[in-house]
Amino acid sequence: MSKKRKKDKLYTIKSVKQMFKKMTKREEHLYYRVYLYFYRLFWKAIRLPREVRQNIVASYQRAKRGYANRDTWGLADYLSGVISESVAYLRDHNMGYPNGLTPGKWIDILEEIRLTFETAKRICDGTLYFIENKKDRKRWQENLDELNEKYKTYDRCMSNEEIKRYKKGWKLFQEYFINLWD
Repeated sequence: MSKKRKKDKLYTIKSVKQMFKKMTKREEHLYYRVYLYFYRLFWKAIRLPREVRQNIVASYQRAKRGYANRDTWGLADYLSGVISESVAYLRDHNMGYPNGLTPGKWIDILEEIRLTFETAKRICDGTLYFIENKKDRKRWQENLDELNEKYKTYDRCMSNEEIKRYKKGWKLFQEYFINLWD
């Protein structure tokens, strides 16, 4: 008995598109959605003890040394969130301000710094793109518009004004870094 061996199939763009259409049609079925729900629920239950242990270890590491090993995986993302929230707290519970500034001016500076790190967090999350070159930015935005329409998302490139404000916030952070105290 000789079995015929299937030839290695080469995938073309057309065949991949057809496969994708079949996959999306399959996802529309209620049975498939129910299956996915229980499949994900099962694996969440399986992974829960490990995640609880990892969260306890991370909390201990943060309490002991100020950061956890998992935070270093995306340090820019982690620090952007921490600094943004910390500066917002300073802005709201401000007791002092640097020499040569008024309390109102200091609050405005803290708000600029907070917005800069909030923007940095969005850049790290991949929902906002920092592209300085205007030609490249236009090309990126056209591609993002297509993807946004297709996947119902809202990713975009920063505008010129946003880039200027972002850079200004970094300069203010650098200038007033030593003054970030309460």
